[in-house]
Amino acid sequence: MLLLVEAGNLLLLLVGWGLVGLASYLLIGFYHERPSAILAAKKAFIMNAIGDAVMALAFFLTIAKVGSLDFSTVFDAASSGVLSDTVVTLLALGLLGGAVAKSAQIPLHTWLPDAMEGPTPVSALIHAATMVTAGVYLICRTHPVFEAAPDIQHLAALLGLATLLVAGVVALVQWDIKRVIAYSTMSQIGYMFLGAGIGAYGFAMFHLVTHAFFKALLFLTAGIVIHRFSGEQDIRKMGGLRKELPFTHATFLIGTLALVAIPPFAGFWSKDAILASALAYGGALGWILYVGGLIGTLLTGLYAFRLYFYVFRGEPRHAESEAEHHGAGEAPRSMTLPALVLAIGSTVVGFLAIPGVWEPFEEWLEPVVEPLVTPSATQEWLSSLVAVCFASAGIYLAWRAFRAGRELVREGAIRDLLEHKLWFDELYDALFSRPAQALAVRLRDDVEQPVVQRGLDEVAEGTLDASAVLGRAQSGLLRTYALAFAVSVSILALVFLVVR
Repeated sequence: MLLLVEAGNLLLLLVGWGLVGLASYLLIGFYHERPSAILAAKKAFIMNAIGDAVMALAFFLTIAKVGSLDFSTVFDAASSGVLSDTVVTLLALGLLGGAVAKSAQIPLHTWLPDAMEGPTPVSALIHAATMVTAGVYLICRTHPVFEAAPDIQHLAALLGLATLLVAGVVALVQWDIKRVIAYSTMSQIGYMFLGAGIGAYGFAMFHLVTHAFFKALLFLTAGIVIHRFSGEQDIRKMGGLRKELPFTHATFLIGTLALVAIPPFAGFWSKDAILASALAYGGALGWILYVGGLIGTLLTGLYAFRLYFYVFRGEPRHAESEAEHHGAGEAPRSMTLPALVLAIGSTVVGFLAIPGVWEPFEEWLEPVVEPLVTPSATQEWLSSLVAVCFASAGIYLAWRAFRAGRELVREGAIRDLLEHKLWFDELYDALFSRPAQALAVRLRDDVEQPVVQRGLDEVAEGTLDASAVLGRAQSGLLRTYALAFAVSVSILALVFLVVR
């Protein structure tokens, strides 16, 4: 991560980019005795490798046209018109491809929910706070390229909008506590892409910072709950933990309120600023992003508090022996202390930006990443008021559904579609995985075994036959060796005489 962030050119950035992907692969597959963890690690590695390859191709094109991968040189060439529109568009597409894969945005998003096979602290660190947000950093860091290709920048915003909505609706039907939080990560990064795609770079990076606090908090408190239930992650087997785990309940609630963007918690200040930027952007695109973002806040309130109610409210739905496996009371201090630190951060870090009053974060970034759109204080407060109403409506609907004992999405075709995650995995399996496996089998049967393997067998058999012939010539009789030597010398002498 340090190499990725501190690189002075695109080549070193790509090195750090690839190594971060490798670290993710190794950590997701930490429990290597589980087949599901190995499959999830390979899936993450392949998806990230696709993004790495697309970025590398764009960099090859950049070297061919610019002769350098230095940031300032590439940015000057993109903004001054030295590069043609086609080249700039292809470069921006390559960067966007890498960002989409790393940040689990549509269509390269399917690896992140499966990555929850890794240890919970890994999810808190690289799948909430650092690695998956690298795509947002890349777009902001290379903003002159995207500004020179505005269609690709707008595509990034639209992909972010699509991801935040898709992840939000899929999270409504998930039963795994970590998968719900994973889908919320995809959704929140979608907001960051939305902000970066309209030029609100400071707000996108600000949401990256606040999201790191409350999402890591949610993962770690979820880890405490999982620890309590000896590895159980199904929220249908939990419930009523508010009294059993009061500290965990309080910190999880803080993280949930920050996620839903309820004031005064951190998510309120950063996410609502992105929505205000979409409102200020105007035009058809701005209104589409703004309305879609508001729908996303409603979905966030629904799935986040559905999770909270299932885990901490209601009557306990677990066996007494499961609840007491690790003893009564809270988790050890080594687990609760980090949650306390993150809970404090999730409460106060949002005050780094108060619209129209106190905006040190944007001022700090502005000399390096100057925003394309700046909402007024009125737009920010008005947008925040509407967004909080939508989020509160989501919380209310989740509470009503929980009290009534029914699900937010009823049984039927829509629920089946969401439970299968819009059939993305099945589609990729049919389009790519199965054809690749069939091709591999055909190449093994028709090329590797008959040509390579049998060819090596023939070489080995020929070597054995030749050695057998030479072995028979080694009779051990001195007169035979003397005769062979004399004949060889005579032949050589004859050859020299003839050639001469």
